[in-house]
Amino acid sequence: MSGDALSFSDQFNILGQRVRIRCSSRAAARLLSTNLGAFAATEGNVAPDLDYTITGTQPFTVLRAGRVAVAHAADAGDLLYEVEKDIVIELQRRTPQLFFMHSGAIAWEGRASLFVAESGGGKSTTTWAMLHHGYGYLSDEIAPIAVDELQVHPYPHALCLKRLPPSYPLPAMTMRLNRTLHVPPHGLPAPIVGEPCPLDAIFLLRHDPTATEPSLRRLTAAEGAARLFVHALNALAHSNAGLDAVLHITSNARCYALTTASLPETCELVGSVIRDLSVSGK
Repeated sequence: MSGDALSFSDQFNILGQRVRIRCSSRAAARLLSTNLGAFAATEGNVAPDLDYTITGTQPFTVLRAGRVAVAHAADAGDLLYEVEKDIVIELQRRTPQLFFMHSGAIAWEGRASLFVAESGGGKSTTTWAMLHHGYGYLSDEIAPIAVDELQVHPYPHALCLKRLPPSYPLPAMTMRLNRTLHVPPHGLPAPIVGEPCPLDAIFLLRHDPTATEPSLRRLTAAEGAARLFVHALNALAHSNAGLDAVLHITSNARCYALTTASLPETCELVGSVIRDLSVSGK
C-alpha cells in the first residue's frame, strides 16, 4: 500500500484485469487491500483497466474512472460489498469467455469442486469447513468457468461468512463488520490455488436443520443443469442464453444434490466423493 496524507493506493490483478483502488481513508484502504490481498500486484506504469476512487468516511462514495458514481456506502460492510460487486460485474463484461457461477470452489489434487446454493445456503460455511481437511481454496462465492476447457479460475478474496460457523472457529485476524465476517486469504487454514483447475464435481447444497446426518443424491446432467442455471451470473453473455454452457458443464462434471447436516459429517461425505473421483479419474 502506498499513500500520502490524502491518498492510499493499491493495485490488483484479477482475472487478467488490472484494478487500482485509491482511498482517502487509510482504514478503507486497509479493508479493501485485506479483502483482495491474494490478487495484489506491484505498481507499475501500466494503466489500470478498472480505476476506483473511494472518498469520505462512513458514508463513503465509490467512483470509477474518477467520474462515474458507483455507489454511496453507509459503512465499511457496505463499502466492501459495493466495490466488489462492481468489480465482479465489470469482470463479467470484460471476460465474456468465462461463465460466472455464484458458487464456492475448492481443489483436491489440482481438480476443482463447486458448492452451489442460494445466498445464505451454506456455500461459504461448507467451503470454510472443507479447508480444514486439506482442500485448496479457489473461492467461496464466485467461480468463473472456462466452458470449453471446463476449468475453474480462482477468485480467492477474503472468505465471507454471515455468522459464526460451528465446529471450525475463526482466526483472530477475521475482519468483523456489522453484518458479515471476513477471513483474509492469508488467514485461511489451507493454501490458495493460483491456477485454473479442471472441474470434477458440483454439489448443490440445501441445509436441513432437522437432518441428523448429511445425504447425497447423484443428479442427471439435465436435472443438474436446471438447478445450476439459476446460479449463473452472466448467462446472457453466452450462446442460447447460457443454456448450452450449463448443459455442457453438467454433462462433463458429476452433479449431486447435497443435504448438509453437521459440518464434520458433511465434510467427510463430500470428501469421500471427491477422493473417489480423484482415484477413478471419473
